[in-house]
Amino acid sequence: MLGLLLLYPLFALVIWVPNRKLLPFTYYLNKAWAYFTYIMILIPIKKEKKVKLSKKEAYVFVSNHTSFLDIPALQLIVDQFVIFLGKNSLGKAPIFGWMFRNIHITVDRKNSRKNEELFQKSIDRLKEGYSLGIFPEGTQNRTPPTLNSFKDGAYIIAIRAQKPVVPVTIVSNWKIWPSLGPYLKWTPLRLVQHAPISTEGLTLDDVDRLKKKTKEVIEAELKKHYPKEYSTKG
Repeated sequence: MLGLLLLYPLFALVIWVPNRKLLPFTYYLNKAWAYFTYIMILIPIKKEKKVKLSKKEAYVFVSNHTSFLDIPALQLIVDQFVIFLGKNSLGKAPIFGWMFRNIHITVDRKNSRKNEELFQKSIDRLKEGYSLGIFPEGTQNRTPPTLNSFKDGAYIIAIRAQKPVVPVTIVSNWKIWPSLGPYLKWTPLRLVQHAPISTEGLTLDDVDRLKKKTKEVIEAELKKHYPKEYSTKG
């Protein structure tokens, strides 16, 4: 919250400038906020990138979701401005909410009639050259590190926009600040950005296959770090 408050005037400036001319500047604000957050809680950051991504390409970044720290964590490893898709309640949060709903995209899960509007808005942002950040589990996982089922939305958007999907594994946020956890626990943050998966030529008939492939990539990394938890689940 302290980092957000310090940067809030600059976020407000980005929002107030018409036609989103300053929107890419948010990349630097988000980076600063993310690093400040982890510095303040004394958590070291370990990042691994399987390949170097083009900064001129727009991607759909998908990641596992276990903590309130996942949004800043994703911004630490992604080297471009990312527009997040988040639930409506994020847009209603004190202080943070006004900034989030004016820069990012909020999702009303209770109103299925707005799905097409959500898809079109997301596709428009991708075509404008902005990447998206989506947590396909839909909400914070209460039983990490094993994954919940992935929802279709991220993959429908990526296929319709014909943009690559980039899986990201947030390995240890669930230990640092687990969902609904009352306190923080010290452990290094570990992030892995995987190689992009092309959607070129795919149709909506390929949603399940694409979803399965990205989940397997994220899960394979989690299994390397937490074999005991996965063997117990099995």
